[in-house]
Amino acid sequence: MYFVLSKLAWKLINPISILVVIIGICNLVLVQGYWVLSLIILATLAVGLGVVAFLPVGELALRFLEARYLETLKIEGIAGIIVLSGGPEVVAKPHADSEKYKISYARLVAGIALSFEHPEAKFLFTGRSKKLQGATMSVAAHDIQMSDINPRLVILEEQARTTAENATFSKVAVGDRIEGTWVLVTSAYHMRRALASFQAAGWPKLIAYPVHRLGRPEQTNKAWILGRNLKLLNIAMKEWMGLIGYRLTGRA
Repeated sequence: MYFVLSKLAWKLINPISILVVIIGICNLVLVQGYWVLSLIILATLAVGLGVVAFLPVGELALRFLEARYLETLKIEGIAGIIVLSGGPEVVAKPHADSEKYKISYARLVAGIALSFEHPEAKFLFTGRSKKLQGATMSVAAHDIQMSDINPRLVILEEQARTTAENATFSKVAVGDRIEGTWVLVTSAYHMRRALASFQAAGWPKLIAYPVHRLGRPEQTNKAWILGRNLKLLNIAMKEWMGLIGYRLTGRA
């Protein structure tokens, strides 16, 4: 139920939906003959879009999320590696240009690279992944298999739809092998909610391994464009709302 409600809520209040609603209200007001009010709404909307287009609003919001966890430089003596999928788009197309694909792919690549440094550690991949065309194996499972990780160490959990489900379903999949320190690999902006969710689910020892930072200070000097900034603002708003929702419902 939480999954459905959260998806519905986000559909209604994401930045694009808010933009459409404001435009709709403006048209309705204009039809009713309140053209002055309509102009005020349009002017306010233009200012808002200008702020998003030329100021790093979304990136700054992401930076606040990412600041808590810095890169983990040295890891020793771990029992396993947990990689969160980030969605079914994982490694679907190596040339894909969507931000969501890049986020998902970065997690898997970082997890596989980490497993090479710790060949004795178990490798847990959690989250849904698209099936290969004409096959029963998922894209993620195929990439993990091709990476030469010891198959006896690989644990696939491909039913989770949310971060909370990642945590609870993974714990069931691991079973009594949960003892020891596990490294949690996910996007830097997502680490706060992910780590809290796994701790709430009862994972005893975790090390945060954030990857693919989006709120990078050096990027603030670049020319700003509306499309990119809307994407970053969309990601930031969704994560902040997810974090608040998880806190309120005891999932983190």
